Amino acid sequence: MKLFEIDHLDPMGQGVFKQNDQVYFIPKTLPGETGYLKVLKQTKGVNFARVDSLNDKSKIRVEPICSHFHECPGCHYLHTDYKNEIEFKKRSYQKVFSKFNLNIQDVNVIQSPNRVEYRNRIQLHYNLTQNKIGFIDAREKKIVSVPNCIIMNQEVKTSYQALLSNWQKLVPKKYPKGHVEIYHTLDGVKTSWNRPYAEAGFSQVNEAVNQLMKKAISDFFPKQINGLLDLFGGNGNLSNALNYTQRICVDHYKTPSKEFYHLDLFADNALEKFNSENKNSFETIILDPPRSGFKNLSQWLEHFNPKEVLYVSCHPSTQARDLLNIPPHYKITSFYLVDLFPATHHYESMVKLTNTKL
Repeated sequence: MKLFEIDHLDPMGQGVFKQNDQVYFIPKTLPGETGYLKVLKQTKGVNFARVDSLNDKSKIRVEPICSHFHECPGCHYLHTDYKNEIEFKKRSYQKVFSKFNLNIQDVNVIQSPNRVEYRNRIQLHYNLTQNKIGFIDAREKKIVSVPNCIIMNQEVKTSYQALLSNWQKLVPKKYPKGHVEIYHTLDGVKTSWNRPYAEAGFSQVNEAVNQLMKKAISDFFPKQINGLLDLFGGNGNLSNALNYTQRICVDHYKTPSKEFYHLDLFADNALEKFNSENKNSFETIILDPPRSGFKNLSQWLEHFNPKEVLYVSCHPSTQARDLLNIPPHYKITSFYLVDLFPATHHYESMVKLTNTKL
């Protein structure tokens, strides 16, 4: 065991301790706390550890409201209150966008009405041999049972608790280990075993914040849009309520509608293929790519030259990378931290861009 003192939290919500040429990342700690750590993994001067014991506790530490908090890898901030959680996320957001000439201190924040009991979709891992089902702890390479998890909403929790009573009998025989997803659909809560994530179509896991985010987007675009292109649009969640003359949603999901265009946006010829079948012009582009971001954004902006752009991202680091490479006449006019995932280190970012040449 080794004595530590936390200097700050990183974007993953982990406490950071540095000594000599070694850096230690310690979850479930707060700045100023001291104690003893146990190293779980070490590689080239980087140590991933957990708390063995705490000596000096932070004044902002609180007793977690979830009984699984100290063992579960799912939540990261329940050892402090929601106000402090938002402040830590704002610091992370400010660091991500530090290369931009922005008054980031004034970042807008959309907070969640509920800090827990909000998730409308969860994914669990199971192992029949070990007789375990729960969340996967990648760092310690184990499944953590969470029978009293408080992060899921009541409908999902009801299905989850019913599943816990006889999950061993429900596991497909040819899959002694794997994953199961419990999720909302228009027809109620469904369960899928060992199927692709979000098999029924992607949806935001926090519907209350999703509505607040869509309200903010409507405020961004109060006037009628003369041509709207919604990239990675799914079922049009972010643009359905907007006022537009015509819209095309582009995604890898196949949707039987002329308004929705099936395309792999990561393909090298994606723009060329889209242009070969669509001759429309677009005043506004909205995009909400996966965590990997959209490195080809600059090509689409150069081609369509939209008046306004809204980039929504679940991974602000890749969003910032993409925005550093767009044409220089696009300027950031609004930026929002959207807390879609309270209690965890995750959050979304919305950045609005304006074409200064139009």
